[in-house]
This record gives sequence, C-alpha cells and structure tokens, in this order.
Amino acid sequence: MIRRFILMLVVVSLMVLASGVVEASGFVHVVAPGENLSRIAARYGVSVSAIVSANNIWNPNRIYVGQRLIIPVGHYPPPAPPPPAYPPHGVLTYYTVQPGDSLSKIARYFGTTYQVLAAANGIYNPNQIYVGQVLVIPRQPTIYTYYVQPGDTLSRIAARYGTSVSAIASYNGIYNPNHIWVGMLLQIPVY
Repeated sequence: MIRRFILMLVVVSLMVLASGVVEASGFVHVVAPGENLSRIAARYGVSVSAIVSANNIWNPNRIYVGQRLIIPVGHYPPPAPPPPAYPPHGVLTYYTVQPGDSLSKIARYFGTTYQVLAAANGIYNPNQIYVGQVLVIPRQPTIYTYYVQPGDTLSRIAARYGTSVSAIASYNGIYNPNHIWVGMLLQIPVY
C-alpha cells in the first residue's frame, strides 16, 4: 500500500515537473479570431503536432478564441504575421462562421469558391473552420462596359450604376475624374 502511494507520488511529481518544463521551454500565444492550429504553427515555424503535444490537445480542430497555447521553444520572438491576401481593388466583406457552415457553403453564398476563401484567410485545410471564426470575403465586382455620352460626368455615370466615382476612376486608371471625353470606353465596376 505504501509502495503504491510512493509510486503514485513519484508519477504525479514527474507529471508536474514535466508540465513546468513545457511551460518554461516555450511562450504563450492567445488564439485570435480567424486562427487555426495550422495557421498558428506556420506563423511560428513549428509543426501542428508540436503545439498539440505541448498543450495536450485531444482534437486539433477544436481550439477557440482566447485559448492560451504554449508554443514550443526555439521560436521566440515570433515572426511578424504574413500580410493579409487582398483581392483586386481592396474590396472586402467579413463573415462570422455560424453553426452548420462549411467553407464551400459560405463560398456559394458569396458567389466565389472555397479555394478563394481559403487563400484570402490563410486556411491550409478548408475543412478546419470553426463557429465564431471571422472570415475575409473577397468581393469581385460585376463589370459593365460604357461609352461616355455628351453631358456625362463620372458622378452621373456612378449614380446611374450605383457605384462610386473613385471606383470607376481607380478601375480605369483615371487620375483626374474631371478628364473624360465623349466616346471614351469605361469599365464600370459594381460591387
């Protein structure tokens, strides 16, 4: 009986010591919206399995915003996060993942593909999204062709199509919005 107690005491002591070594040999990362283990591992240059091991995670697909994760040693200070992937003309929408959502379902709703969403959000495994995750949705414009008519201004054209002067000017490389002429071919982006 005493042997079992001593053995159990030794095992518990070793477990406590081992957990202290893990914390001492790494630093803490707090999970932010839009992150998953693949993204976090890539950011710090460690493997997903190393983070799973260091944190005793039983399901790598189930991490949550605010969760504190120990990142194994040798990777401090963390590198700067990669720049976000912006679509042409920087038009974005944000969407918060709801129960029952999948990346392909969200993509269909917004008229895009799951590959585009995965690339825009740095998602390496399209099957790993979670409720509450905030996704960047790149929005592609519908493009109309328009020939400038007598009396047109970019402001009138923009109002006619429900877009903005700056969107038309930017899309067509017009530096002076007051400098358009009759017969000029414009591409009108409507987002």
